[in-house]
Amino acid sequence: MKVMKIPDALTGAIRQAESVLIVTHVSPDGDALGSSLALARALVAMGKRVSLLNKDPVPRIYRFLPGWQDVSAQLPDAAEGTEPDALILLDCGELERTGFGTLPGRVKLVVDHHLTERSYGDIRWVRPEMSSTGEMVYSLIRALGAEIDTETALCLYTAIFTDTGGFRYSSSTPSSFRAAADLVELGVKPWSVTENVYESISPARMKLMGMAINGMRFHGDVAVIVVTRDMYSETGTTDEDTENFANLARSVQGVEVAVFIRQTGPESFKVSMRSKGRVNVAAIAETIRGGGHHNAAGGKMDGTLAEVEERIVTALTNARCDSQS
Repeated sequence: MKVMKIPDALTGAIRQAESVLIVTHVSPDGDALGSSLALARALVAMGKRVSLLNKDPVPRIYRFLPGWQDVSAQLPDAAEGTEPDALILLDCGELERTGFGTLPGRVKLVVDHHLTERSYGDIRWVRPEMSSTGEMVYSLIRALGAEIDTETALCLYTAIFTDTGGFRYSSSTPSSFRAAADLVELGVKPWSVTENVYESISPARMKLMGMAINGMRFHGDVAVIVVTRDMYSETGTTDEDTENFANLARSVQGVEVAVFIRQTGPESFKVSMRSKGRVNVAAIAETIRGGGHHNAAGGKMDGTLAEVEERIVTALTNARCDSQS
């Protein structure tokens, strides 16, 4: 199949690099992990030395992906003269989202599909119109002439599948379906991915989900779902058990924007927003130390839970008023 045009500077820098460090954002999702693992496998097949780094552990639901054990939370030992030739940020357009204050790399590359006003990196390939970073990495691997074996295909399919919500979101495009079809032809079993990602909920996660849904609040067509640290303690769950919680609220009939507020400290919260299209939540996320897409974005906020909820609902309400004026 036809693949998208890749910047020559990007492919050239990767080809020249003998050692590569791949990093993605904190709280990695299926796109971040699938993209990273797939690119790492392809580059190793090309004879390069590759290290995978993430501040947070790989969530349990993604531990079916080949190579997940290779993702480290610690920077590789940095003996003198051993700085990697290339640092590649995947699914992450800025250093802050990696959770690291600095990262080594003689040339710094960014491959991402999120909107951001920041300009980290020497060479940036950012395509907000793409379904996923996984779809971009699929084309990148093809452009590099590297092999896509069945295990690499599994990582890529998982990246595309999860970031399109199982091909339910508006980000699902003809090109994403073509890439997925090619990956299935290479040996991916779609049901296996579905089962691992969506059909293997632990009893503890299910209990947490029930508590969150039971406490859902509505502000007009904005739905808010909350998970506090007390809820984690009561259910024996952790942050990783909240994957896709924002979509629970968006699925309610009549809801235009869903807000998921997750407590990270005594008075600190992570906010995720999902829109059905009429509200650009990425613009709001930029005001709360975050970013994302028109329909899916997030950031961080400080204050009490009541204050955070009021501020984000007010911002969303004002955005609706501005768009209608």
